[in-house]
Amino acid sequence: GLVLLVPLVDINGELWNLQRIFTDGRKMFMPGGRITGCFALLADELPATGTLYICEGFATAASIHQASGLPVVAAMNAGNLKPVAVAIREARPALEIIIAADNDHLTAGNPGRTKGQDAAAAIGAAMTWPTVCLQGDCRCTDFNDTLNCEKNNA
Repeated sequence: GLVLLVPLVDINGELWNLQRIFTDGRKMFMPGGRITGCFALLADELPATGTLYICEGFATAASIHQASGLPVVAAMNAGNLKPVAVAIREARPALEIIIAADNDHLTAGNPGRTKGQDAAAAIGAAMTWPTVCLQGDCRCTDFNDTLNCEKNNA
């Protein structure tokens, strides 16, 4: 079947890993490839100024990029938000960075928001998270979920 390949690069644009996203939703990194501090960039290049969003997953990054038209970086997981944010802040000190955290409201300790807050605090960034459909039995946790939820319920 079809497989989406998402390149993970470091701050210098060097390729370190690929995330493979399968049609059944499985996501797998290449064995032995580096993840920490690496990211997928949705833009022609990492800007020096302006606004950049940093989020967890590729689908979330694509949704934010589509909605905002701004460059977005996918850190691939909550634990990698801070290493990616720190690396980008050091390389691009004039860049306005917004952490677009997942809202893991169904998971104890809400790791998406907790790790997002850690990343934002470490570099003095703003933070946002999805809240639009947190009613009843809502299963949405990221901006891609809420975009699809809004479309399905419109």
